[in-house]
Amino acid sequence: MAIILLSNLHPPMDAPEPLGHVISAARGAGAHRYPPAAALLAHLENAQRALRRHDEAEPADRDRARAQACVALRRVTSHHATVTVELRMDSDMTLPRTVAWEIQSAASVLARLNPAPEGNAVWRDYHRRFCERFGMGALGVMFRHVGNTRHALARP
Repeated sequence: MAIILLSNLHPPMDAPEPLGHVISAARGAGAHRYPPAAALLAHLENAQRALRRHDEAEPADRDRARAQACVALRRVTSHHATVTVELRMDSDMTLPRTVAWEIQSAASVLARLNPAPEGNAVWRDYHRRFCERFGMGALGVMFRHVGNTRHALARP
């Protein structure tokens, strides 16, 4: 009999705060009740607090907060813990409805022309890996990552 472990610890690609997702999932699973897991959770929470201090700090103080986050993460894993800072533009972009309708129409035609409506084996495998990487129902996946083997999935 095979035992399969399913976990939601891997944050979806569009999670606004991936570390927060991991902490919430671990707490939701009761990790804080088991001493070894609670110790790891405390280090993750320390890293999260340091990253929040980084985000709120003056430019001169950000290096210290980032270093504190790295120290906390090194206590969780033996791998080199790299902390990255994302830059996001605070804006929205909306496509005109006519463009969305044309995209929908083109996708519909392509789906009807497909000789394998459920997709061939290669595309089904790609879909499975995509869902594992980005999460079911993930919105706003950065398509520049799709096909880039260094950051995400290779095309099938």
